Amino acid sequence: MNENELKELARAIERLIGPHLEASPALRRAVAEAGAWLSRLAATGNDEPAEGVGAGTTFSPTDTVPMRLGDHTVDVPVTGTAEEIDRARRSARSESPADQSMSYSEPTDPPIDLELVERRCRLKADSCRLLIERRAAASSIDPTDREQESLARLNAMIAEAKAMPGCFLWAFTRDRPQPGDTELTIIAETYEAHADAASLVRSIDAAPTDADDQADALALFAEANSALRAAVELSWLPGADRDQSDGHRWLRRESSLRQIFIERHMTMHDPADPSRSADLRARIKALRSRIDLDRKRNKTITQAINRIRYHAGRVADGNETEALRHWKAIDETVTRLEELGLRRADRRIAEAIGSEAATSPAAREFPKLVGLVTRALDRPEPTSSASIEIATRTRTWSSQVLHVREMLRGRNLVVVGGEPRPDAISRFIEAFALDGVDWVPLSEHGSSAPMLAPIQNEQTALVLVIVKLTGHLHADMAREYARSADTPCVMLTAGYNPEQIAQAVLEQASDRLTAATGRATGRS
Repeated sequence: MNENELKELARAIERLIGPHLEASPALRRAVAEAGAWLSRLAATGNDEPAEGVGAGTTFSPTDTVPMRLGDHTVDVPVTGTAEEIDRARRSARSESPADQSMSYSEPTDPPIDLELVERRCRLKADSCRLLIERRAAASSIDPTDREQESLARLNAMIAEAKAMPGCFLWAFTRDRPQPGDTELTIIAETYEAHADAASLVRSIDAAPTDADDQADALALFAEANSALRAAVELSWLPGADRDQSDGHRWLRRESSLRQIFIERHMTMHDPADPSRSADLRARIKALRSRIDLDRKRNKTITQAINRIRYHAGRVADGNETEALRHWKAIDETVTRLEELGLRRADRRIAEAIGSEAATSPAAREFPKLVGLVTRALDRPEPTSSASIEIATRTRTWSSQVLHVREMLRGRNLVVVGGEPRPDAISRFIEAFALDGVDWVPLSEHGSSAPMLAPIQNEQTALVLVIVKLTGHLHADMAREYARSADTPCVMLTAGYNPEQIAQAVLEQASDRLTAATGRATGRS
């Protein structure tokens, strides 16, 4: 095998299995072991020179050349003259542009255009459906008219694909065995789901979005990406689909940059079911609708806060004859904000009113609201950027979050596991109308004692243990401390956004919290 043939072999193998090697450490190890086994096998062969070959061109089957497969290198046994083998080794040591493109994390890697991914996926879905239609037309009694119409659409799709970088409509390839109609329908639906998910994650960057919604969007994209990978295996394509590969690289890079852990469907060993793409698309649509609703709601809240600020400014101007009218407008606006889920004690309302308006003579007509404003202004301001960011947004919560809110309203929450996150604490307080959150940081082999006092606090209504971030000893001690304090203890085995917390609370502690709420109501 000469140098050019060796290079072509290496490139062919890299194109074929490179995307799979990138995604699977186990496969990389297996390929390395296979290469080592082949090398040992070749070394046991006949060492005699080939018949008819002179002394100047002796071949040695024990010589090896390093060959890169994905991001792993194995030694491959080769034959040739000493000069040819030396050239092959030098060539293997020099990195080619193709080598550089294998790693998504390299600075030279071009950014992935998700809008282009979405457009290509929609077109591929249409091409799969058109192939089904053309088959049906070909088997009809008079296929002429339908054939001409579908042929015109086919040519238009091909022209559109040619205008897009990297768009290959494999369903129109004539010399390949195409999947059946059932398989094509599944593949088309997974392309649509992948396009929907790409559009969703693009939308979360278009405007401020809750961190939990970002995590949910990336998780749905991962599921759609995994389902597409599984669906394409039903086709004749020998390797990964370009858009599936681009989507996976985007997910790996962005989840790392955003520090979002995607729990499912990021490896070949955890595939999504392509036959459930209709359900997946419904969930993508539901999340997008919720995000859009939250953004509209936050816009309404911002406008209301600005209206309060305007009327408070007029009160502060000192016109006593108009002050009462402006205070009535403030009170009416605060009532509307309550209907949107904000508490009257919300700091945003207090800051919009301000201390000057709160101490005006007209404010005496609204003692309850003024008292809440005064207390809110006396509390320390949030200092972290994450807390400030969360304070500017309010989201729409599900019925299960609102149900748990009524159980926890005005009480404290103790969180065990990991390091305190101000943004998460702000979300907990907002979602469940809490008075406060005690997030207890614990070292892996340290004492569990720091969580004892917060758990035994009379104001503590619930203890949350983030299992993945807590050692078994700390989790057991948290459960024991909670038992001794007669406080419900909930184990979080998945994430810890308010929706996941609410679900876990309703599954593990609903009866106890309902009973505790009833006792508290009776005492009041």
